[in-house]
Amino acid sequence: MLRDYYYNLLNNYQKRIYDSVLAAAKRFEKNAKVGGGVFLSNADFEKTIDSLRCDHPELYYMNFNMSVTGGFFSTTLHLNYTISKNDRKKYDNALENFINFVKAKCQNLKGEYEKALFVHDIFAENVVYDLKEKNAYDMLGPILHKRGVCQGIAFAYKYILDELGVDCITAVGDVHSSTTNGPHAWNLVKVAGRWYHVDVTLDLKQGDTFFHAYFMNNDSDTFINHKYKYRMSIECRFINDNYFYRNKSFFTDVDKAAQYIVDKWRDSNIVEVKILRADKANNIKNLMNAIARTGGMYQFFIYPIDQLDVYAVYKK
Repeated sequence: MLRDYYYNLLNNYQKRIYDSVLAAAKRFEKNAKVGGGVFLSNADFEKTIDSLRCDHPELYYMNFNMSVTGGFFSTTLHLNYTISKNDRKKYDNALENFINFVKAKCQNLKGEYEKALFVHDIFAENVVYDLKEKNAYDMLGPILHKRGVCQGIAFAYKYILDELGVDCITAVGDVHSSTTNGPHAWNLVKVAGRWYHVDVTLDLKQGDTFFHAYFMNNDSDTFINHKYKYRMSIECRFINDNYFYRNKSFFTDVDKAAQYIVDKWRDSNIVEVKILRADKANNIKNLMNAIARTGGMYQFFIYPIDQLDVYAVYKK
């Protein structure tokens, strides 16, 4: 299973820093020593610490702003922690209880897709985006307090999928969407041997509804508004497990999309569809007209999600 993706992208100097800090942090030690001296630029050092943090969200108790002393013969990294050792034990127990809860719920879920969707929906439905949350930037916020920001949410999602045996990577970079602009974090998930992007933060609940617009997307859709900070060696080229393709709510014909929406309204007041059409400027108008042509009288609201050709249609 792939847990240390970023580690494998580092050079030997960076790996020595990574290994030393990881070993010391697991033992809650204040110093991590690297023999022989290690000389890295500020950018390389930042990449090393980012890699460690992304690979190991279980280091939620670390303050990753660390000082460095030393020279030619040895280097010492001075570690800081956000909580005490006793508090760490308390939080570790709470996390173990949450993992056991999720594993029990996933007992009857056979595949990687089903597990990834289940965890996505837990967070998307229950987590509130909150910059003021004390643990917003680590996994404790989303998991234990149901509050956090993109980084904490991405770390939490990776942590849970790691525990469920599903390959998951935290991606860092920028996003420019209708709800979020600036530095961002999301995930890459491997399903049936194929990699996809999952952005739980952009699918978080709005009003009474959470979404699946960013669940199992390929590079083409994701890079409409996402950009990596560090070059990734993984390509997400498929749509086989995209939420809409897999659930047969992926259309090129607006009339078929409309009929699907009307049929689904029997069980739900909201339906999500993806419609690939060249006439993007008139997609909403065309969909409204198509729903009217089904023959029923409906009151509804259509919410377009960014530039992904995804529409959430609410029945009033």
